[in-house]
Amino acid sequence: MMIQHASIPADDPKSVVQVLARIFGGEVTTFPPGGPDAWMAWSKDGTVQIEVTRRGRCLIYDTGKFNWTTDQPPVRHSEVHLGIFIDKPEPEILAIAKEAGWPAQHSDRAGGQFGLAEVWVEGVFLLEFIDPEQAIRLKRAVTVQNWRRVFPS
Repeated sequence: MMIQHASIPADDPKSVVQVLARIFGGEVTTFPPGGPDAWMAWSKDGTVQIEVTRRGRCLIYDTGKFNWTTDQPPVRHSEVHLGIFIDKPEPEILAIAKEAGWPAQHSDRAGGQFGLAEVWVEGVFLLEFIDPEQAIRLKRAVTVQNWRRVFPS
């Protein structure tokens, strides 16, 4: 299973998508369904997209279909975040994020069993990037069996 796309909010969607495309090593296109100021960052191989829409643009279910609408006032922080496996080494990811002015740092997880690049898009939306070295460690550490052992139901 693989996530094909995700949509995230931003104050400046075009700027955010350009930074993400650099991190992904991919391309930028417009995303017309998200509104006139919505963009997509594509992965290097073109199989994954991150849609970036103006903060406050929300999807609502409306009689059998979804529609984009604008919430007022937009909320800056979110309960949502994404973990993304990426081919780029963590130091390069952190450098690109910091160049964009975004808070970014290495973060150890699972008691140091693996780490990731914690990147706060525009300082408010969390993306966790897992480079190839850390992906091996994460896949060993984060399994259903290990999760149940650490957090029994």
